[in-house]
Amino acid sequence: MAHFIDGPNYEFAMRLIELRREKKCTQEELAKAIGVDKRSISMYENGHTFPREDTIKRLALELNTEPDWLANGETEESRNFQAQLNEKNNSDTSMFVKRIELLYIESWDHIGQEKTITYSASPKYESQCSDLDKFVSISTSPVEQFKAVEYPGALPFNVSYPPGAIIIFDSKKWGIKEIPSGSDVIYKLKAGENTPGLRKLLKEPGGEPILIPADSLHPVTPIKANHLNIEILGVVKTVVIHK
Repeated sequence: MAHFIDGPNYEFAMRLIELRREKKCTQEELAKAIGVDKRSISMYENGHTFPREDTIKRLALELNTEPDWLANGETEESRNFQAQLNEKNNSDTSMFVKRIELLYIESWDHIGQEKTITYSASPKYESQCSDLDKFVSISTSPVEQFKAVEYPGALPFNVSYPPGAIIIFDSKKWGIKEIPSGSDVIYKLKAGENTPGLRKLLKEPGGEPILIPADSLHPVTPIKANHLNIEILGVVKTVVIHK
């Protein structure tokens, strides 16, 4: 029977449906086995909601798979391969001559979702724009994956980033292990609103990585930083206060 997926968590929903069918169990049976109601399983499978970390682990255990694979379609092996690739690209950066590039300034709510826009004095296609106010210039190399986004002043606890500041961030696929402690990161909560957030990644010896406010003046509850809980959209490289 065809399954209609119309929510934002399409890939996760597909993996969950496939694993449940392999186990030959109904939504109701799976819900009972992990201690949730049938409606929750239905919402997961149509892509409308994403389970919290503890529910992901119970689902993975019941469906005989790894939590990371169920949540992200990735394994420790694939993450290590990506880390090695990132390290190689970082070392290759020095081999290229830096060039000035115009980055299109994305909107905060649609980071990574907008199609690539390039500058053209005489636009011919929808992917081109002639308005220089919508771009910021940076020095970069061909292997770097920088993007730009305007920071909304409505977000709290980040006075280091004034309203309208342009954040330049590295958008390559990051593993949390790769990101240096103290880095400011743009992230999304998997089991929450799809609005991006901005926090500082903190790693302390013997402890689990956490996200804390980028501005420490206002204490709030830390967020556990793992791939079952958050999606890293990018690591902040610099902030342009005035374009």
